[in-house]
Amino acid sequence: HLDRANLHAVLASPQGFSVDFSRPEVLLRGFDSLQQLGAYYNFRYGGSWVLSTIGQSTLTLGFSLAFLPPRGLWLQVRHLAAAGGEEEDGPGGALVDVHLNSVYVKHNHSPPTQDAYSTEAWHVPRAALRVGLNQLVWKYLAGSTTHYWLSHVALLTHNPLDPPQSNASAPVSEANKTP
Repeated sequence: HLDRANLHAVLASPQGFSVDFSRPEVLLRGFDSLQQLGAYYNFRYGGSWVLSTIGQSTLTLGFSLAFLPPRGLWLQVRHLAAAGGEEEDGPGGALVDVHLNSVYVKHNHSPPTQDAYSTEAWHVPRAALRVGLNQLVWKYLAGSTTHYWLSHVALLTHNPLDPPQSNASAPVSEANKTP
């Protein structure tokens, strides 16, 4: 386990705690464990893990925290849901619940259906986190009409989709100028 300073450094880094699902051997960084039921590696679509058993597939990532980040964390997800349904003609989609320690991060969420991976970032409130063991769970829900592919997951202290802050364009007030 990482001490407080090293844990914060990892979470604040561009990669954060991350999982790369693009290969058959999942690469965990900061996460302690991966458990799956009805999820498997799929070399198609750029390499990813697919949840395919409607109402039964789950994926659980375990990680430990030495402290609670004061503003919570951000969960960045790169995922795919096909535009067409496999069980019916017309619009389709994948429905997932994502929860951390039984607190919903996303409930009945349907990722954008554009037949291409999309990246989303969701705030994880501090109240959902625990000192010690935490479990982040994906559940593939009944009502889905297409599979759900997961390519990358990261936990970070900042919203990775926010534009980088630059002080170069910030106005400088007279009171803050140095002689």
